[in-house]
Amino acid sequence: MTDSKEKTKEVTEEKELTKEEKAVKWMNYVGDEVNTLLAMFLPISKEGIVGVKYKPAVVEILETGPVYDNSKAEGVEIRLVFNFEEKIAIPSDEDK
Repeated sequence: MTDSKEKTKEVTEEKELTKEEKAVKWMNYVGDEVNTLLAMFLPISKEGIVGVKYKPAVVEILETGPVYDNSKAEGVEIRLVFNFEEKIAIPSDEDK
């Protein structure tokens, strides 16, 4: 697994790629990263949490703050929490 910020910047800033090519490259990168983490932590976890948090769409911004449309999302946060029976060593970038 590479440095996430570095890889995200690399994938999203490639000027010569079409939108479709960027989307495929992004999908492959995220899939690889998630699968790497699942392979590393899921077998040793005793329990955990899977959560999804939606970022509601902003309809307009008033002086008092943004107005949201809670039926639409501008983004989503997916959270995986793994709890371990025993303490584990924190992996270095080389171990990922």
